[in-house]
This record gives sequence, structure tokens and C-alpha cells, in this order.
Amino acid sequence: QFGHGRLFQESLARIMHMRRIAHDFGRDVYVQRTDLNQPVSSTSTVHDVIQEFSQDQKRAFLGWLQRRGPFWDDGMVHSPDDWYEHQGTLVTGSAMADAASRIRSGADCRLVSLTPSDWEFTPVKVDWIGDSRHEVPVSNYWELSELESALQQAEPPLESWSQLQKVVQRRFGRLAFTPDCFEDLRGRPFMPSAADRICDRLAVLNQLMELQANNARNTPDWRQLYDDHFKGGVHFSDSSDTEKREFRKQLSFRLPGLSDQPVLCGFHGKVNKPPFRIHFTWPVSPGEQLYVVYVGWKITTR
Repeated sequence: QFGHGRLFQESLARIMHMRRIAHDFGRDVYVQRTDLNQPVSSTSTVHDVIQEFSQDQKRAFLGWLQRRGPFWDDGMVHSPDDWYEHQGTLVTGSAMADAASRIRSGADCRLVSLTPSDWEFTPVKVDWIGDSRHEVPVSNYWELSELESALQQAEPPLESWSQLQKVVQRRFGRLAFTPDCFEDLRGRPFMPSAADRICDRLAVLNQLMELQANNARNTPDWRQLYDDHFKGGVHFSDSSDTEKREFRKQLSFRLPGLSDQPVLCGFHGKVNKPPFRIHFTWPVSPGEQLYVVYVGWKITTR
């Protein structure tokens, strides 16, 4: 898309600057692993352009784009079977589709774009198409000053497990958290990426309960959200019969104000690197609360 390699070189340097600004605010710019042989002009590839940088710059670019990331496609939240469009073009499997999917789940996710390019506008309007069409506007930044201003106004990143507990209890009002559900996290080293994924999973549960509270259970929106995250067991699943038998005591929790008898809570949300789990009561009938009973290290580790 660039007239010559020099333009791409300048654009790549600008994106690296935006990445440094994001780091200053405790954020990451996620990329997709880059094919260095991809053409950026009629005569240059990504590899050709990177060779023009100094040795230190070259090492930084290659480390980011091919080895260190972080890479959004490693933790892609939308399914290849989902249908996302932008201006009538299928964009499933792209960064904009994954950002839209995260926003649909209640997360705050935004885009940064190369310049000059066809993406110098905001918001990027992505259509999610299930039984009906829903437009998801995604904020997009290509100027350093605009990104920095947005980061200054955004909610600060999570820095501790206790902060995570306060944020999710405030943000996800449709969920009921038992008093000791975060107990396992105390004393464990804080892991920002795991904390973010825990927020992502709780956002999905909160959105499902929001729809249910508004009598929208089993509507196309509810079913699609459930299918995206529960079917296939990628983000949520039930414990196996063997696990329920071997770990029945550990998977049983008392619910406040209800029976003194512990309730088996095999359903859980998954964070795989490292293996954290979010156990909760499921299924939830109309009028009932969803209790989050455990957030911590995987219980069923043998």
C-alpha cells in the first residue's frame, strides 16, 4: 500500500513510538506475527525495509513482530466461524474483528493503524452478523498525540490482584462474588496478562446475565454470545465427570444466604497461560443470581 519503502519505514517507526507511549501507560500494542516477505511497495518487502534500520532498531522490530509480541492471534477471542464485516467485506480473523468481539463482551479494546493508509479514520465500524446485524464501533488511532490523549483519559491498567477484585466487583454488577472467591490469588505474583483475561471472561458472564435480566435469554444475541464462548470449551467449559469425582470437595462451595450444603461448581472460565480458572454457578435459571465462587489457580491439577 506504500509508494516506496521509505514511507513504510517511517510508518513502522511511528508505530514503534506509539508502542512506547502505550508502555508508558502500562498498556501493550498487540500485533499479528508478520510475514517478512510480504510486499509493502512494488519493489520492497517488510524484510527489505527493516534492513535499512540500525542494528538496534532492526533487533527491536524483529523481536516485536516475530518473537515477543504480544500477538493478538495467540489469544483470539472470536471464532473463525463468526461473521464480521467492514463496509461489506468479510474481516473475520483480523485484528478489527477481534477488537470488535472483545468490545461486544464488555472489554475496552482499541486499534492503532499505520499512516499513510486507508485506515486514517475513527471509529472503525465493524458489523457482527448473527441472526441480525449489529454495528460495533472501534476507536482507532494513527496520530501519536491522539493515542496519548486517549490513554491519559482511560482507566488505569491493573497492577495488583486486590485492584482486580475491586474493579470487577464495581464493573460487573450482574455477577455475585462470594466473599472469599479471590482468596487463592493472595500471595501469588501478580500477572497483568492473566488479570486482563480474567476480566475478559467475567465480562462475558456479565453480558449474558445482563441479557437474561432484560428477558433476552435465548434471543439471537444471547445464543450467539453463548456459542462464541461456551461451545467447544475454549473459554468456558464444565469439569469432566472424573474431575468432579476426584475433586468434588475442592469444587464445592457454600453460597452466601443459601443452603449450608456446599454446591458443586464444575463450570469454569479458562485462562491458560498460566492455568487460572474462574468457577461459577451454572446454569442459572431466570431470576437467579450467577455466583462467582473461585478465581485462582486451576483446582483440578493432578
